[in-house]
Amino acid sequence: MSSDDTENSFLNDIQIASPCPVSWGDMAPTSEDAKRFCGNCRKHVYSIDRLSANEARELILGACANNSSVCVRLFKRADGTIITDDCPVGLRRIRNTWRQLKTAVASAVLFIVALPAVADDSNSKVGESPLFVKVVPPKMPAVKMPAEPLPRMILGYVHVMSPREHALQVPSIKAIAGKVAALDALGDLPYDGQIERITLHLNLAQAGMEHNLPLFSSQELSSTLAKIKRLPADTDVEKSTQVNLLKEALTEKLNCLKQLKLNDNEGLQQQLDELQKSH
Repeated sequence: MSSDDTENSFLNDIQIASPCPVSWGDMAPTSEDAKRFCGNCRKHVYSIDRLSANEARELILGACANNSSVCVRLFKRADGTIITDDCPVGLRRIRNTWRQLKTAVASAVLFIVALPAVADDSNSKVGESPLFVKVVPPKMPAVKMPAEPLPRMILGYVHVMSPREHALQVPSIKAIAGKVAALDALGDLPYDGQIERITLHLNLAQAGMEHNLPLFSSQELSSTLAKIKRLPADTDVEKSTQVNLLKEALTEKLNCLKQLKLNDNEGLQQQLDELQKSH
């Protein structure tokens, strides 16, 4: 599969791993229309229908590339496609229908709640019965229902097919992963063993890039960078080894982000530049 095909199908392939029962309306609004704060899980939740396809892709793919998670609300049609803010006219009409329905219901509720207040108007003149007060109900907006079924709303953590599962179908990647697993089975490793394991992880990332699997490579490099930073660096040789490994991992990670068309939100290029200047 080419990177273009991956980009086009990525959003429609995502699933909600853990559906959330909290209503979007119960979440605290933020300065961004597409983002609210959930008091239950203490996380920000993003509404995909209020983001462009590119913004939604960068949000979800960026989280996956760094081995983190993101919570979203999305509307999925019967054919599996997800509605975004820049969706085609047909999808936009369905999305707008939802908003019109919510507006209509809100207007009806407001009218019903307002009736007792009107009937008990304390400002009516003496001898004038409140029963003769003319009440004009709000005009309900006309909502034209689309011919196709309304999309299904889902809210919760995003699940993307594990890039590692896909990558392990490649024989060369599977072979390297087997060597890593053998080292992991040994438990705590001496310094040389840690270097060997990190080198194998870098080989995994490089093999992933060779087979057009940048998301797998990016995840490998995120965990590998953390391992490199935990290496002992007490001697000059250890410090030099750590710096060289960091340079290699950062360079590969930046290549992954470039292929994934993601921004460098973690300042990786700045870290690499500082290492190259100081060493």
